[in-house]
Amino acid sequence: MSKSSPFRLQRHLIRPCIYQAATRLGVGLLLSVAWYKFANPSQLDLNSHAFFFMAVFFAVMAWMRYLRMDGMHIPSIKLKFLKKLVKKPQRNFADMSDYTDEEIVAFDDLDDEEKNVCLLYANIACALIFLIISFF
Repeated sequence: MSKSSPFRLQRHLIRPCIYQAATRLGVGLLLSVAWYKFANPSQLDLNSHAFFFMAVFFAVMAWMRYLRMDGMHIPSIKLKFLKKLVKKPQRNFADMSDYTDEEIVAFDDLDDEEKNVCLLYANIACALIFLIISFF
């Protein structure tokens, strides 16, 4: 019995991956336009600078996620006072399904390895989209 690659995107991971990519794409677009509107020092072009920077940023984030999947972990600082400020969201509703045989899997319900795979592909997709946009 052969074990599948940990980098292979499985069928039940497609929906969380698309949701993560869409969220990251929206935040990246918002940051790029905000930089162009408010912090652009010498009226640089939005496409060639802000979008290219976001492409590089998401490529670096994908590389860091790849290294995490490979076994490297960046030590984090344990700030105890921040735990009191952050509340866990409550899910009082069930996931909506349209009479399918598959059960919809939320991102929070995935294990760490599957979350890493989803975030890796979401970061790669955002990096490619921003790179393509930066050349127009």
